[in-house]
Amino acid sequence: MIVSETISSSSGIGYMATNAQDYMDITTVVLCIAIYAILGKVSDLIAKLLESMLLQWRDAKGSMING
Repeated sequence: MIVSETISSSSGIGYMATNAQDYMDITTVVLCIAIYAILGKVSDLIAKLLESMLLQWRDAKGSMING
């Protein structure tokens, strides 16, 4: 999804990063990378939270609880 948003978009984080790269604006490129990292971490935390709420029959290691 990130690749398609970066390549074929006319707005958004990917467009901003590509545009900044064209103009050698390193600060904006680093900011875009940081935003992608934060969004990735937040989505990972949400997925883990949903997994723990919806899959209570599994223990923390992912194996089924005996009995």
